[in-house]
Amino acid sequence: MVKNINKYIGKYRIFASLILNTGKTNEDDTYLKGKYHTEISRQDDKNLAIYFPTGVSATNIVLSQFDELGIKYKLHIDAEIEKVYIVSEDDIDKIHKVLKFQTKGSKIKPTSVKTARRQNK
Repeated sequence: MVKNINKYIGKYRIFASLILNTGKTNEDDTYLKGKYHTEISRQDDKNLAIYFPTGVSATNIVLSQFDELGIKYKLHIDAEIEKVYIVSEDDIDKIHKVLKFQTKGSKIKPTSVKTARRQNK
Protein backbone atom coordinates (compact mmCIF):
# COMPACT_ATOMS: atom_id res chain seq x y z
CA MET A 1 0.00 0.00 0.00
CA VAL A 2 1.30 3.44 -0.94
CA LYS A 3 1.48 5.80 2.06
CA ASN A 4 2.46 8.93 0.15
CA ILE A 5 0.23 11.61 -1.30
CA ASN A 6 2.46 12.52 -4.21
CA LYS A 7 -0.45 12.59 -6.64
CA TYR A 8 -1.10 16.14 -5.39
CA ILE A 9 2.27 17.48 -6.59
CA GLY A 10 1.48 20.53 -8.69
CA LYS A 11 -1.68 21.32 -6.74
CA TYR A 12 -0.41 21.50 -3.14
CA ARG A 13 3.07 21.64 -1.59
CA ILE A 14 3.99 18.11 -0.52
CA PHE A 15 6.43 17.57 2.35
CA ALA A 16 8.31 14.38 3.17
CA SER A 17 9.13 13.35 6.70
CA LEU A 18 12.76 13.53 7.70
CA ILE A 19 14.88 10.57 8.70
CA LEU A 20 16.42 11.97 11.88
CA ASN A 21 19.77 10.20 11.86
CA THR A 22 20.53 11.12 8.22
CA GLY A 23 18.65 14.40 7.74
CA LYS A 24 17.32 13.11 4.41
CA THR A 25 13.69 12.91 3.36
CA ASN A 26 11.58 9.76 3.33
CA GLU A 27 9.72 9.77 0.00
CA ASP A 28 7.31 7.06 1.18
CA ASP A 29 5.98 9.17 4.05
CA THR A 30 4.62 12.45 2.68
CA TYR A 31 2.09 14.93 3.97
CA LEU A 32 0.41 18.29 3.37
CA LYS A 33 0.73 21.20 5.79
CA GLY A 34 -2.42 23.05 6.72
CA LYS A 35 -3.70 25.83 8.93
CA TYR A 36 -3.41 25.40 12.73
CA HIS A 37 -0.18 23.38 12.26
CA THR A 38 -2.16 20.44 10.90
CA GLU A 39 -0.57 17.71 8.82
CA ILE A 40 -2.60 15.64 6.37
CA SER A 41 -1.25 12.25 5.33
CA ARG A 42 -2.58 9.10 3.73
CA GLN A 43 -4.23 6.58 6.05
CA ASP A 44 -5.09 4.01 3.37
CA ASP A 45 -6.18 3.91 -0.29
CA LYS A 46 -9.38 5.92 0.31
CA ASN A 47 -8.81 7.86 3.52
CA LEU A 48 -6.62 10.63 4.86
CA ALA A 49 -5.45 11.24 8.42
CA ILE A 50 -5.51 14.78 9.82
CA TYR A 51 -3.06 15.33 12.67
CA PHE A 52 -3.80 18.15 15.13
CA PRO A 53 -0.75 18.79 17.35
CA THR A 54 -2.10 21.90 19.05
CA GLY A 55 -4.95 20.46 21.09
CA VAL A 56 -8.64 21.02 21.47
CA SER A 57 -9.18 24.67 20.49
CA ALA A 58 -8.06 24.33 16.86
CA THR A 59 -9.73 20.95 16.62
CA ASN A 60 -13.11 22.35 17.68
CA ILE A 61 -12.87 25.20 15.16
CA VAL A 62 -12.01 22.84 12.29
CA LEU A 63 -14.57 20.16 13.17
CA SER A 64 -17.41 22.69 13.36
CA GLN A 65 -16.49 23.86 9.85
CA PHE A 66 -16.32 20.23 8.68
CA ASP A 67 -19.86 19.74 10.01
CA GLU A 68 -21.07 22.80 8.07
CA LEU A 69 -19.52 21.46 4.85
CA GLY A 70 -20.82 17.91 5.39
CA ILE A 71 -17.36 16.36 5.80
CA LYS A 72 -17.55 13.10 7.72
CA TYR A 73 -14.72 12.41 10.14
CA LYS A 74 -13.84 9.79 12.71
CA LEU A 75 -11.57 10.16 15.73
CA HIS A 76 -8.61 7.80 15.33
CA ILE A 77 -6.18 8.91 18.07
CA ASP A 78 -7.05 10.98 21.13
CA ALA A 79 -3.96 11.76 23.20
CA GLU A 80 -3.13 14.59 25.55
CA ILE A 81 -1.00 16.53 23.05
CA GLU A 82 -2.46 15.38 19.74
CA LYS A 83 -5.58 14.23 17.96
CA VAL A 84 -5.84 12.40 14.66
CA TYR A 85 -9.04 12.20 12.63
CA ILE A 86 -9.74 10.05 9.58
CA VAL A 87 -11.59 11.60 6.61
CA SER A 88 -12.45 10.42 3.11
CA GLU A 89 -10.01 11.51 0.42
CA ASP A 90 -13.04 12.31 -1.75
CA ASP A 91 -13.56 15.41 0.45
CA ILE A 92 -10.05 16.83 -0.07
CA ASP A 93 -11.30 19.96 -1.88
CA LYS A 94 -13.71 20.72 0.99
CA ILE A 95 -10.98 20.03 3.54
CA HIS A 96 -8.69 22.44 1.66
CA LYS A 97 -11.34 25.17 2.08
CA VAL A 98 -11.00 24.80 5.84
CA LEU A 99 -7.32 23.94 6.36
CA LYS A 100 -5.86 25.94 3.46
CA PHE A 101 -3.06 23.54 2.51
CA GLN A 102 0.20 25.22 1.58
CA THR A 103 0.33 25.75 -2.19
CA LYS A 104 3.45 27.90 -2.61
CA GLY A 105 6.08 25.60 -4.10
CA SER A 106 3.51 23.07 -5.28
CA LYS A 107 5.72 21.95 -8.15
CA ILE A 108 8.67 21.17 -5.84
CA LYS A 109 9.04 17.44 -5.21
CA PRO A 110 8.95 16.36 -1.56
CA THR A 111 12.40 14.75 -1.87
CA SER A 112 13.94 18.02 -3.09
CA VAL A 113 17.02 19.30 -1.27
CA LYS A 114 15.17 22.63 -0.80
CA THR A 115 12.42 20.86 1.12
CA ALA A 116 14.85 18.94 3.32
CA ARG A 117 16.83 22.08 4.11
CA ARG A 118 13.66 23.99 4.95
CA GLN A 119 12.46 21.27 7.33
CA ASN A 120 15.85 20.98 9.06
CA LYS A 121 15.65 24.61 10.28
